[in-house]
Amino acid sequence: MENANKEFKRFRIPDRDVRFSRAEAAVTQTRGFQRLFHLKQLGLAYLVYPCATHTRGGHSIECLDEATRILRALHVDDTSDDFWEVRMAALLHDIGHVPFSHTLEDEHLVLPKHDKGKRLDDILELLRQELLDQEARDMVDRAKPILHAISGTDGAEPDWRSDLVGNTVCADLLAYITTDAAWTGIEKRPGYYRIYDYFAKEDNRFCIRLTKGGLRTDIVSAILDLLDMRYALTERVIFHHAKCVASAMLARAARLCDLQENDELLKMGDEVFLDHLESLVRGNNATEAKGAGLVLGALRARRLYKRIFKVNAEQREIWDKSREEGEFCSRWRNGRNIEELLAKVEQRYTLPRGALVLWCPDGQSGMKLVKAQVVWEHAGGWHGPVELRSSDVEKHFPGVYHRVDQIEKQYLDLWTFWAAIHPDHVKQAPGVVETLAEELEIPCDPVFCKSYMAQHIEGFPESEKLWLRIMDAWHNRYMPEVFTLLQQEAAYADKEIDTVVIDETIADVVGRKKRGSKEKGLFPPGEQTEDEGSDAGPS
Repeated sequence: MENANKEFKRFRIPDRDVRFSRAEAAVTQTRGFQRLFHLKQLGLAYLVYPCATHTRGGHSIECLDEATRILRALHVDDTSDDFWEVRMAALLHDIGHVPFSHTLEDEHLVLPKHDKGKRLDDILELLRQELLDQEARDMVDRAKPILHAISGTDGAEPDWRSDLVGNTVCADLLAYITTDAAWTGIEKRPGYYRIYDYFAKEDNRFCIRLTKGGLRTDIVSAILDLLDMRYALTERVIFHHAKCVASAMLARAARLCDLQENDELLKMGDEVFLDHLESLVRGNNATEAKGAGLVLGALRARRLYKRIFKVNAEQREIWDKSREEGEFCSRWRNGRNIEELLAKVEQRYTLPRGALVLWCPDGQSGMKLVKAQVVWEHAGGWHGPVELRSSDVEKHFPGVYHRVDQIEKQYLDLWTFWAAIHPDHVKQAPGVVETLAEELEIPCDPVFCKSYMAQHIEGFPESEKLWLRIMDAWHNRYMPEVFTLLQQEAAYADKEIDTVVIDETIADVVGRKKRGSKEKGLFPPGEQTEDEGSDAGPS
């Protein structure tokens, strides 16, 4: 293996050269690896940030370079098997990605995870078949256990090597975080350069030392810098509303095309994949195919759908309290449930199939970094490794724990549910919004209605905005607000504002709200329906 690991080529990336062994260079000179240069690192984010077109191929080279820097910080001998196996795993850690994989796998669950079991084995076997160099094949085989451990394949045990490449604070993170920030224009500067001095191996895990003769505040700051940069990217890129809508559009098109896992996806880049979806619907007159064509046409032209319905994290938590924890996300991340809902609403308002899309992220998305493994010195030796957000850290370093806890809460607050409509059909938005509120069993975020809908959505008059706010206020028993809003609604309807009118309007609201809504929980717990003898409204 010695000859295979001698320096053979240098690749130039911004600010530095990356040195490759003969075996590593051979891997890059294959169709399997070159395909990564046709996969955008940030998927559809280029529709929001036009320069975010950097690729997984470039990222993989940067990841190898970062892995090497960490290996040297750990004083791993560069003649050891571990050194070269980790480098190869870093080079190949994204090899199992299909086009727009995070959109189709992580965000919308259309396809299974990119780095799991069989698909990883299949793509590595295709890569091996292209390699003429036997030593390069052997290096790929020896990196495979690390790649399986990173992916969480059943039976694959994580160790310091898999942690180093792709766990929490790792080569993968350090490679993408500054590059993603640069190409999106996010104005964040890295402040984590000292973190390399505190990387360690303990109990066969890769971790970060928090102490050196006592707590080192500079290493805590380095970790928080990483958390802060990762949060900024999540907030401004991953959860940017236009990017969320674009992702929902692609997922809807894929479901309407009945996209399934298949080996051909492992040979496609982003553009070839979009061409493939369009070929599936071209000349096909089925309702679903036409719907997919409608969505793809809008996506290709960047005619992004208009947001018309929002649920925030607080609303979701309230909804979940009367049910099982996490049920809202579980229900509305299920592709079958989504298609049934959207098709039902489209049919009710005679919208074409594909006119609506839905985005519902995981309730815990973006929380990976707070699970970084840390260790520290104490009188009896070393304590850990434990997760950064563990009770042990809270006990020994409460200040560190609470600073991390604040960032974790910020991540949780980012969660947002969106529904959006094709720009040619925004006049149907008021009715669609009311129906979505009924079907989802939750009202549209009233602040979103007030600050966005009435200003930006044609056909969404002030009276409809008030109706949504009335529903939300009634649901939460904010009766003074209900009374004020009903006065406004009466004014819009050109009614005389007096007690009789208000009482009649309250009765009308309660009637509309309660009819057929008992099972869906659309009115406050404990309230009875009118046919059970309830009053028109609370006194």
